Amino acid sequence: MSNRNDQITSEIEFSDHSSIKDLTLIKGTFTPSEAQEMLMSLISSKISFHNIKNLRSYEYNGSEEQESKQRIGELEKMREKLLIHLKNADKNGMSVKVESQIKIEFFENSK
Repeated sequence: MSNRNDQITSEIEFSDHSSIKDLTLIKGTFTPSEAQEMLMSLISSKISFHNIKNLRSYEYNGSEEQESKQRIGELEKMREKLLIHLKNADKNGMSVKVESQIKIEFFENSK
């Protein structure tokens, strides 16, 4: 039942030297199960990223990275709450509209 308005912006022009890019990652209407599959995949990917970051920090420094550890907890809570809402939407025959914008800023590293 998805409205195939879901758009993943893949054509990004970086040659104009602009320092800020706004990208549309997701835009569309989905069934609760489609939304669950997509959003859980995104959240799981972020959790994996932070787990790897923690592991690297532990290997190199002997300690976990506290920001990543905190973010993992936040993402796990977000996942739990989102699953409850998506299950309720499914039970009530609802659709789910998802929009995700990403702002990317490019800048010189300070020396």
